[in-house]
Amino acid sequence: MSPAPHRFAVSQARDKYQAEMAKLKKQSQVAKGKLDELKPASEDKWDAMVAETDKIRDAFVHSFDYFKSRVEHSPCADTSICYLINSYSRRLHKG
Repeated sequence: MSPAPHRFAVSQARDKYQAEMAKLKKQSQVAKGKLDELKPASEDKWDAMVAETDKIRDAFVHSFDYFKSRVEHSPCADTSICYLINSYSRRLHKG
């Protein structure tokens, strides 16, 4: 691959990475807001919030895994962006 198409592929991957990270940050903010609601919560509200938080986490993990699969199959799969994504993925799936 000549340098120009490789740079273009890296640029596209970086743009996709930044867009997906913005989406993931928004999901994280939603989860944080839900957590803030829990602070004064009753037991019934707690159970409902746990269920909602589980859904948010599952959606977050699904979004991240989808994004990761798209980047891994891009022409720049050997770049530092992919390294960062794989590193984050290992931490995300640990707990």
